[in-house]
Amino acid sequence: MEDCVQALIGPLLAAQALLDVSNVVLDGDLGAEIMGRLTERLRLAMEQTMPEACVPPALRLGTFGSNAHSLGAASLPLFIDFAPRAAVEANARPLKGGHDSRAA
Repeated sequence: MEDCVQALIGPLLAAQALLDVSNVVLDGDLGAEIMGRLTERLRLAMEQTMPEACVPPALRLGTFGSNAHSLGAASLPLFIDFAPRAAVEANARPLKGGHDSRAA
């Protein structure tokens, strides 16, 4: 359990620093009891490691359970095609003197 908390705390702190997220949803097929304990331990770890002026995001349990990974993977094509930024990225031009990493 502690290894899992230590593995997740870094990405959670990074998401908070970059995006200032207010909620994080944790889900998976580990069962409600284990996910509840994981969420509580993550909550305590976030409170201890967050910088003083920052508020940790609320950790919430998802409801997809064992279907979480397949539903997440299935939603990626929809996200790629219909996300608001998809059109912006498709028409984006590199900055003057910048490198365009898109394939020609």
